[in-house]
Amino acid sequence: MTSAELRGQAATPAEQARQILTSNRYLVVATATPGAAPWVTSVYFAHQGLDTLWWVSRPSTRHSRLIAANPQVAITIFDSSVPVGHASAVYAEAWAQECSSELAADEVHLYSKRSIDDQVRAWTALDVTGPSELRLYRAQVTALWILATGDGPDRRIRVDTGSSQRTLDAQHTEPCDTRLTHPTAPAKGTLP
Repeated sequence: MTSAELRGQAATPAEQARQILTSNRYLVVATATPGAAPWVTSVYFAHQGLDTLWWVSRPSTRHSRLIAANPQVAITIFDSSVPVGHASAVYAEAWAQECSSELAADEVHLYSKRSIDDQVRAWTALDVTGPSELRLYRAQVTALWILATGDGPDRRIRVDTGSSQRTLDAQHTEPCDTRLTHPTAPAKGTLP
């Protein structure tokens, strides 16, 4: 279903968000250095519900190094092919981290299912652990919005994801999953 078709339906915000996640293949993740210099990148993703997103990346990439230093991220998922004025989008605040080997083994099948459905390839724990150059990353959404349609540009509607959400603030230091360890930030002024 296209963004334009979704706009014409009287769906709840959660249903609209779910449709946007399902119909798009890439998300944009915004990260920041410890000194607050921003960086964004797009990645192919899989999701479960509205509150968990996965992607595969190399730990050596800039966005992965920045996530290791500062796991607070912002995410946007949208269809860039629609005409101006017909966009639909999901915006999220989240905690992101590289999955431990144990968590990757438990959850890589969820990423693999979407990849297979898209006729890309199957993924196993061996593809994202051990000597592999790639790792599975997981973002746990703490707040979610959709772009409101028909009410001018950039008006967002808060979405209840159906799970217990944490407020994302500068004082929050809990990792997104207790099986993942919270990384130590590098010295101020250094780029991971």
